[in-house]
Amino acid sequence: MPATVPYLDTGVEAMLNQTSNHFKITAHLGEGGMGTVFLETHGNVSFYHYDPYAQLLSKVVRDFLRDLEDAEHFLASGMVQAESFRSLVQEIPETEYAKYPALSREAVLEAVEGFLSRTRS
Repeated sequence: MPATVPYLDTGVEAMLNQTSNHFKITAHLGEGGMGTVFLETHGNVSFYHYDPYAQLLSKVVRDFLRDLEDAEHFLASGMVQAESFRSLVQEIPETEYAKYPALSREAVLEAVEGFLSRTRS
């Protein structure tokens, strides 16, 4: 199992047919370097989760209420682990932020730490 996917240890099969916030997990499609791929359906639309840590980061940085509710669910469901998330974000090289002028390393780290501290309470 990839070391960056700690939620695999919780039993992938147990997540199937569970409702994840607004969606139902209907299939486990496989694993790879980025994590486990899940398929969720909402009506006639299917969603694939290739990298839940990247999704979590975008939700935390956007800071919209709906995104933060989803982000909290990612943690509560075990899809992502707080310490792994923190570590992965801290490992993002400074050069990557140059691609996104509206973001700074400091602002991203502050948003992540703020989110994690609120979810611990």
